Amino acid sequence: MDTETRAYLDAALEGLRREIRAGTADLRRELRQEMRETAVETRRHFDVVGESIRSDVRAVAEGVAANSEAIERLGTGLRAEMDSRFTASHAVVRVALQELRRDLHERGR
Repeated sequence: MDTETRAYLDAALEGLRREIRAGTADLRRELRQEMRETAVETRRHFDVVGESIRSDVRAVAEGVAANSEAIERLGTGLRAEMDSRFTASHAVVRVALQELRRDLHERGR
C-alpha cells in the first residue's frame, strides 16, 4: 500500500473516530436526560402510590379501631349477661340445695 493511500485511509479512519466519539457523546447526553426524566416520573408515580397506600392504611386502622370497640362492647354485654345468668343459676341451685338439705334432715328424723 502506498503512502498516499495509507494517509487517505488514516484520515478517513480518524474522521470516523471523531464522528463516533461525537455520536457517543450525544447519545450519552440523551440517555442521561432520558434517565433523569424517567427518574422524575418514577418518583412522582411512587409518591402517588405511597399516598394511596397511606390512605389505605389509615382506612384499615380506623376499621380495626371500630372493630375493637365493637368487640369490647360485645364482650362487656356478654359478661353482664353471663353474670346475670350465673347469679340466677346460683340462686336456683342454692334454693335446691336448701330444699335437699331440709328433705334429708326431715328423713333423718
